[in-house]
Amino acid sequence: MAGNQGAQKRLLKEGIDALKNGNRVRGRDLLLRVIEKDRDVEAAWWWLYQAVDEPQGQMRALENVLRLNPLHAEAQQALTGLRQKKLSAAQTDWGSLLPEGLVEPDDGLDDLYQCPYCGQHTGLHDRRCPHCGSGLYAWVAPSGESSTLRLVLLLLGISLGAGVIEMIGPALALGVAQGSASRVDLGALLQFAFVQAFLGNFLQLARPAATLVLEIFAARAGLLAAILLSLRARWSLGYYAALIGAFGDLLLSAYLLVNNDLGVAGALLNGALALAVGVVLFGLSDEFAITPQRVLVRPDTKARGALDFYKLGHRYRRRGMWAMAVAQWRRAVGLAPSVPVYYKNLGIAYAQIKRFSRSLRVLEEGRRQAPDDREIAEIIALVKSQADTHALLKK
Repeated sequence: MAGNQGAQKRLLKEGIDALKNGNRVRGRDLLLRVIEKDRDVEAAWWWLYQAVDEPQGQMRALENVLRLNPLHAEAQQALTGLRQKKLSAAQTDWGSLLPEGLVEPDDGLDDLYQCPYCGQHTGLHDRRCPHCGSGLYAWVAPSGESSTLRLVLLLLGISLGAGVIEMIGPALALGVAQGSASRVDLGALLQFAFVQAFLGNFLQLARPAATLVLEIFAARAGLLAAILLSLRARWSLGYYAALIGAFGDLLLSAYLLVNNDLGVAGALLNGALALAVGVVLFGLSDEFAITPQRVLVRPDTKARGALDFYKLGHRYRRRGMWAMAVAQWRRAVGLAPSVPVYYKNLGIAYAQIKRFSRSLRVLEEGRRQAPDDREIAEIIALVKSQADTHALLKK
C-alpha cells in the first residue's frame, strides 16, 4: 500500500513539474493517471484544471476540488468565472446545429466564428480564442482587380514593350563595333521617319557606351516585368516598388535624353508612361493595403473539386487549423463520398477538435468503404482512447 502511495506522489510531482516547465501535454497525462487510480487527490484536480483547455473539463476539475475542499477560495472564484462565461455564451446565437445522428452537445460545426484552430465557440469581437489562445485574425490583401489597376498594368505593359524596342539601338551599335553590321545600312535606317526620333542616333555610341546603355535597358525591362507581375499578384511590396520605379524611370528618361543615348520621342514616351503610372498608383493605395480580417471557418470558395478541398485541408492541418481542415474535408467527402482517405482525414480532424462521436461515425464509414485498411482500425482505437480520457474529465 505504501508503495502505491509513493508511486502516486511521484506521478503527481512529475505532473506538476511538467506543467511548471510548460509541458502541458505530459503534465495532463500524468495527472490523469493519478486521478484514474484515486479520484480523491485534491492537488491532482487543481493542477488538472490548469492543464486542460476545454471549459467543461476545467469546470469538472474545479467541482472535484471543491468536493474535496469546499473552502478552496481560488477554486470557488475560478468556477464562478467559468459559469458566468458559459451563461454569456449560451445567450449568443451560434446558428443552427447539424441534424446528423449523435453529436457532441453544442456541436456548432457550421458556426463561421468558431476558432479555426480548436473549433471552440468564440465571440464576434474576440481577437484571440479564449480557449486555445490562437489568433482569430489574418492579414489579408483585397481581392480582385479594379479598372484603375488594369489601366496601370496596361501602361506598364506598354512601357515594357517600348523598353524592349529601345534595346535595338545600342544592340545595333554593338553590331557595328564588332563588324557584324554595316554602318552604311544602319545610317540609311536612321533616315526613316521616327526611327532616329525614337531610338536616337545610336551610331554615335562607342562600344563601351553602347554596352552600358544596353545593360541599363535590360535591367529596366527586367525591373518593369517584375513590377508588372507583382502588381498582378497584388503584392503590397510591388505597389511600393512601382511607385519608386516610376520616379526612377522619370530620372532615367531624363538622363538618357541628356546624354543622347535615346531619342527625344523615346525619352518623352518613357517619361510620360512613368508619370502616368505614378499618378494613377497614388490613388490605388487602398487596393494594396493589407488589413486584419476575421478568419471565417468555411470551405474555401476558390476550390473547385474534392481533390482541391482535400489538399486545402492538409494545408490548414500543417498550420494547426484543425477546424478549418474539417470544413475542407467535409466538403471533399460530400463531393466524393466513395474515397476512403477523405473519411480517414476527416475523422482524425474531428477528434482533434473534440468531436469524438462524429469522428467515430466518419471513420466507421471509411472502414465500410475500405474494410481491408488496417490503419483506419488503428485510428478508431486511438480515437476511442482519446474519447475515454476526455470523458473522464466530465465525470
